[in-house]
Amino acid sequence: MTNLDIPATPGAAVARTEASPVGRVLAEQAVRTAAAWLAEFRKSPSTPAAYARDLGLAAVVEHHQLQDLVEAFPLPSVRTLFTRSRARGVAPELCWFPMLLDLGLHPVLDATPAHVKGWVALMDEHRDATGQPVLSPAARARRVAALSSLLRWAVTEELITANPVDRLDRDRAGLVVDRHHSPTRGLSGAQLDLLVWTADRYPGPQRARTAALVALLATTAIRVSELCGLATGDYFADTGRHVIEVTRKGGKRQRIPVPPAAAARLDAYLATRPDYGAVAVPGQHGAGRVPLLATTAWRPGAGRRGGGQPLSPGEVWATLRRVARTHPDLAHLADQLHPHQLRHSVATRLLEAGAPQQHVQDLLGHVDPAMTQRYNRARDQLHNSPTPLAGQLLERGLAALDQDQEHHPAG
Repeated sequence: MTNLDIPATPGAAVARTEASPVGRVLAEQAVRTAAAWLAEFRKSPSTPAAYARDLGLAAVVEHHQLQDLVEAFPLPSVRTLFTRSRARGVAPELCWFPMLLDLGLHPVLDATPAHVKGWVALMDEHRDATGQPVLSPAARARRVAALSSLLRWAVTEELITANPVDRLDRDRAGLVVDRHHSPTRGLSGAQLDLLVWTADRYPGPQRARTAALVALLATTAIRVSELCGLATGDYFADTGRHVIEVTRKGGKRQRIPVPPAAAARLDAYLATRPDYGAVAVPGQHGAGRVPLLATTAWRPGAGRRGGGQPLSPGEVWATLRRVARTHPDLAHLADQLHPHQLRHSVATRLLEAGAPQQHVQDLLGHVDPAMTQRYNRARDQLHNSPTPLAGQLLERGLAALDQDQEHHPAG
């Protein structure tokens, strides 16, 4: 329950209790409304999942036991999110849908500027045990942007007459993020090399998958959602080089060269997979896609998730941190390590090595050149992609590490 002190909208002030049938009906109506909105993003599967996470829809589904309703959602990415128990970092008490439903309000039909302003203040004031904000300014801005998208759609559908978020002064609320500065702390080139080197030696039966996963992130700079969304048919040869075809923001498809350093590790991993065919056919984007990086049936903690499922972003995060903890020179970074750091680090490394900014911008997929110092622009650039340079730099670093290990063996 939230302590937010804002008035309920007339006609919708039905207090919800844990066992309230009225509350469950209201929650079901709200989830159905959200489902209709999320269905608009069929061409960009990562977008609706991110919006659903940021608005707290998974927490609503779990609390009101609406899992049967989720099965009707048209987007697999959203269904997958809802079937997980409260995705990492959601903080449901600070999410729009749980908050409004706790007030007995429909999160779309009953939303007012006062509710939006109160919610933003609540997110800003909520602190952890150390006194630090639970949500960063970027996280708060992202949640407000998701709500604005939802309510803008509701205006278009004539469900409401105006978007309450339009009345919010985002600058005064501290929601304007500096596009020219990234708070992400990148790894040095040497640390990036060492992370891949350590992944190659990671103990356990999933060493090949771990090495492939880390090498892909350390050379192609793809987002974790793009990595998890790759199928075996998205990895193939084009103009004599290995490529992956990722789905970028907005649903655009982009082919990215996979440098030999990463391709060799990925091929070694796929050779262990009985479900990987000898011929990978590009463009297989429908149901029945075989994930490029897959779970295993025996994996501890898998619960009801069987083998052969796509890795989740949380599993990628956990893998990176487990790898880092196994090397004394990376262990101090492990608790804060995340996939976006690798994306940031690859971009910085390429720019420092002299790769043209335009080429790095193409690789990252950013439309706005100002964002390239942070990362992204969706264009189909194969020949000018700087990923081969990233692979060469990685191979040099790994060779140096191997040579150093021969002259100064551990122990």
